[in-house]
Amino acid sequence: MLRADCLTAIRGERLIFRDVSFTVPAGGALILAASMSTLTLAIVFVAALGVCAGAVYVVGFTLLHENVDDELRGRIFSVLYTIVRLCLLIAFALGPFLSELLDRASNRFFTNRSISVFDRHFFIPGERLTLWLAGAIIVIAGGVVFLSLRAGENAPVKADVDRV
Repeated sequence: MLRADCLTAIRGERLIFRDVSFTVPAGGALILAASMSTLTLAIVFVAALGVCAGAVYVVGFTLLHENVDDELRGRIFSVLYTIVRLCLLIAFALGPFLSELLDRASNRFFTNRSISVFDRHFFIPGERLTLWLAGAIIVIAGGVVFLSLRAGENAPVKADVDRV
C-alpha cells in the first residue's frame, strides 16, 4: 500500500483516484517477468508488477468507496472479497492443469519446447505460457476497464444527481 501512496504523492490525486493506468503495465510486467531467463531481471519486473498491482488495488477500492452508497458498502465489499477469494481458489486449482496442458502443446508444436529468434533460443515451457496468458488477461482487462471508465466519465454520479 505504501508504494501506491508514494505514487499518489508524486503524481497527484488524479492519477490514483481517477485513472487505472497501472493495470496494463502490471500485465506487461508479468509478461516480461515470465520472459526473463535470469533471476535478476525477473526480480526487477516482479517488483514493477508489485508496484503496479498495489496501485491498482488502491484505485479499485477508492472507486468503490466513491461510487457505492453507504447503506450498500458493507455488502458490496463482502461480495468483492468473496469473489476475489473464489477466483484465487479457482486459479490455484486450475493453474497446474492449464500449465500442464500448455506444456504438452509447447512440446508438440515447438522442437524441444524452444523457439529461435535472431539466432537466440528461447525455452517455452508450459509455466511460461501460463504466465504469459495471465499477463495477457490482465492487459485486456485493464484496457476494458480503462475504456469503460472513460465512457462513464461524463455520466452524472448519483451524488451529483441528488444535489440537483
